[in-house]
Amino acid sequence: MIITIPIIILVVLFMLFIIIFRHQCIIVDIGPRKIFFFSLGSLLFFISNFYSTYMDYTGCAFNLFYKHTGIAMILAVFYILTLLNYKLGFKLNKYRNISNAHLLTEDSMDEIDYPVKEQINNDDNNNNNNYIEKSRITELSSSTKKEKSLITSYMSISSHSNIREGIKKVKDEEKKSRTLDTFGEFNESVVKKIKKIKSIYLEVIMANILFLASIIIIIACQLQYNSQQSEEEKFIQSNNGLWTYKCNLIKVNEIYSLVELIIFISILYRGNMMFKYENIFKYTTFVTICSMVGVVFGPLVNFLGQTIFANQRYEKEIFVAVLNTACFLVIFIIFAGPIVYSICTNKGNDRSTYFIYKRHDFCPIHESTICGCKLKMNKTELLLHIKRSIDFYAVCSLLYVFVDGKLVYVNSRNKINILNYT
Repeated sequence: MIITIPIIILVVLFMLFIIIFRHQCIIVDIGPRKIFFFSLGSLLFFISNFYSTYMDYTGCAFNLFYKHTGIAMILAVFYILTLLNYKLGFKLNKYRNISNAHLLTEDSMDEIDYPVKEQINNDDNNNNNNYIEKSRITELSSSTKKEKSLITSYMSISSHSNIREGIKKVKDEEKKSRTLDTFGEFNESVVKKIKKIKSIYLEVIMANILFLASIIIIIACQLQYNSQQSEEEKFIQSNNGLWTYKCNLIKVNEIYSLVELIIFISILYRGNMMFKYENIFKYTTFVTICSMVGVVFGPLVNFLGQTIFANQRYEKEIFVAVLNTACFLVIFIIFAGPIVYSICTNKGNDRSTYFIYKRHDFCPIHESTICGCKLKMNKTELLLHIKRSIDFYAVCSLLYVFVDGKLVYVNSRNKINILNYT
């Protein structure tokens, strides 16, 4: 398809844009790897259009591989982003006082006493990879002497240029002391949230590995079966009299499409529930809209095309390719557009423009939280609270980091220690 080439160029330009502006807060906070992974998935999907009118098994296999691998990568990013916000955000409560609002989970809003943060300085935008701000640690009456002796070491995490050094510091201190065998001041609900986020990441990683392995194995097995068929068995005659290639992977394509449709619906369901959430990223709205588009014009189109053009393979493939291309182009624009717009309008470092955090108490007179009557924090305080929330998102999202050239696993205890002592 001719339109595919400019679309691919658009996706590549966006990937270069992300690389160039990778230090912008909006990219750092969403996750440059997630954005790049989404872009790569979109790129693979659009490349599959070159093989949509295949005339042999090789073309059919490439179409299946590029198309569903690309969609799987897009869905993986959407699923993680949606579940991450769903687990760490909480429902809006118009009667909740902001001064008592906590940043971790809905369940822990009235149980955790956060350390007092210092004023955000103007150099914050130049240190976007430093997820842990300087803090003053309050006296912990229940801490042992050895635990207290580690507080200064943990506080020094904030002086490092990135979180890798922080993890290294935590690992070194944990090797020296075996006393940190509890989760400190964080309650059980918060610990469960951190562990749940880790399990979500691991589930998505395993699901993608299994998917990639399955599609490679299926293509290889069908290749052997295809080589045993005669030339007459490989072609069928359409209703219009034309002979077209009969691919053995059609049923597999339908199965993958069904699974993708179910995942789209799952993301849409969770996304709709978050329209009344706070302490979440605004991109959840865009992901939800993308899921709506995906449900209507995505994998479902494959089944619609099979029904309308049952014995007209060429027409069916064109029909599916056009609608799917339009679908994922719209999805790409909806997701990537706000990122580009924020950076181009010099708002890429203003976290209040892309993170939802309640700034007002509920006004009983106007029955609103945006009238201004119950304003409880200024812009500096708002950015401070948002930064603390995003820091928690960042720490929860860690699985592995490179430290001194080595791949280091970040377990739940490491994350709690960083949050507990900084």
